Amino acid sequence: MLAGLAARLGPLAIVDLETTGLAIEEGAEILEIGALLVEPGREDLATLSALVRPTTPLPRAVARLTGLSDAELANAPPLADVLPALRAALAGRTIVAPGNAAPTVRSPSAFERSA
Repeated sequence: MLAGLAARLGPLAIVDLETTGLAIEEGAEILEIGALLVEPGREDLATLSALVRPTTPLPRAVARLTGLSDAELANAPPLADVLPALRAALAGRTIVAPGNAAPTVRSPSAFERSA
C-alpha cells in the first residue's frame, strides 16, 4: 500500500503527533513527533522520532493516553529546536497525517505555511 502511494505521489512522510490536547487553536502543544519516511521503489522505511518539551505540565488525561510524563519530557528540546531538523527531513515529501477517520494528505508547501 505505501509503495503504491509513494509511486503515485513521490516521497512520503507519514507523520503522527502526540499533543497536550485536541486543538492547537485552544493552546494544545506538540509533545512527540514521529514519522515514517517512504521512498518510491524502496521497501525499507526510515523513521524519525522526537520528544518535545511543552511549556506547561501535562494534563493527567494526556499522560494516561500517551504514556508520556512530565519527567520524561523535562529534558526534551522545545519545539523551536526540533523544527529545523523536522523541516529538513520532510522537505520534498508529501505529508500523510492519519486522523480520526481518514488520512489527510498535504503537499510540502502546506507544511511550510503552517509552521
